[in-house]
Amino acid sequence: MKKILIISHNAISKTSNNGKTIRSLFEYYDKNDISQLYFHGSEEPDYDFISEFYHLSLIRHLKTLFKLKFKKNTNHFSESRVNVPKSFYSFSIILRDLLWDIIQWDTKSLRIWLKNFDPKIIFFVGGNSTFSHKIALNISRRLGIPLAVFFTDDYIIYPLSRNIIDKLHKRRLKKYYSKTIKHSKLHFGIGEMMCDEYSKYYKQTFFPIMNSIEIRETTTKNLDRNIVISYFGGLHLNRDNQIIKFAEICNNIFKDSNYKITFKVYSGEVPSNFISEKFDKHNIKFMGFVNENIIQECISEATFLFHVESDEMYYRHLTRLSISTKIPEYLISMRPIIAFGPIEVASMQLLQNNGLGIVISSEENIEVIEKKLISAFSDPIDYEKLAKKSYRFAKSYFNKEENSSLFLKKLNSLWR
Repeated sequence: MKKILIISHNAISKTSNNGKTIRSLFEYYDKNDISQLYFHGSEEPDYDFISEFYHLSLIRHLKTLFKLKFKKNTNHFSESRVNVPKSFYSFSIILRDLLWDIIQWDTKSLRIWLKNFDPKIIFFVGGNSTFSHKIALNISRRLGIPLAVFFTDDYIIYPLSRNIIDKLHKRRLKKYYSKTIKHSKLHFGIGEMMCDEYSKYYKQTFFPIMNSIEIRETTTKNLDRNIVISYFGGLHLNRDNQIIKFAEICNNIFKDSNYKITFKVYSGEVPSNFISEKFDKHNIKFMGFVNENIIQECISEATFLFHVESDEMYYRHLTRLSISTKIPEYLISMRPIIAFGPIEVASMQLLQNNGLGIVISSEENIEVIEKKLISAFSDPIDYEKLAKKSYRFAKSYFNKEENSSLFLKKLNSLWR
């Protein structure tokens, strides 16, 4: 096995989206042959998974550069998510990139760490910032080792520019994406839809990889008139409002029926007071964050697992080529999925094209939605068939051991 250096914004993790996907790819690799250089300031790496981590901190370097003294309680500041209003999000990213340009990140300490580990391959998870591209390219060239790149979200082809700052940032990002992709020896994307689009756009072959899961035995649930619809995941990207929209539709459809519909939201993101009030109004129970030790128990309590994508134009473009990391975890659970959102988004396409859930377009009229939901809630035979079909699909396409083996074989082929 060749020693691999992972460069990414997110630390390897059991819970965070990108961190979890990275972990699934290297689950069966010798832990002594993996190291990670990461940038996110508020994440702790999974020390049980690998021991070789190096955290490049913008704040730490700025403190040194300007010789600033901060109080201890300011350590919550994250260089990966600056606390500014959403309308200035792109400006904050450009500012962060410019700050990385003026600091001396290539320190003696980092060089010694890289020399001691002596990686032979770099696996770079490209994000929405130019600085990480510069760092990955710099290390690859200086050490003379091949680079493989992996994109989990699209920031180039479909996202809309809301203002001049968005346009400026996108132009800068396109420049560095092209450099990274041209220099890279292997190219990966989060799913087939992204890989098809990026292969055409960049005239390079992209291979699809997704979050993979342990294949475990589980059972279906008996369908009755007490319906629990559970959502697991983030409330960002306007998903909180879309959850409310769907709950309101369901409550109106079933208000005079003998069905009892309960919505549960499990998320590490705490809703605002405004959203919390709407949750309460529409019988949505916010359950908070659940760790890996009890998540299966929470899933087993659900009748259906809920996936949602925003139908607001900006967000539907932003998520167009992304596939949620939780979908494989949903599919293996023996609980059918209800998906609600714009059909053109990759996550919705995956479910619809393979018949893996009750896929409801947010543009469908209420009569069509009502027909789909009544059918899903009232037929225990179809309910069980759908649960088993989803399980078989997950077993075939998201087997962690098989997918990791194929991925690592490709990666190791870079070093002769």
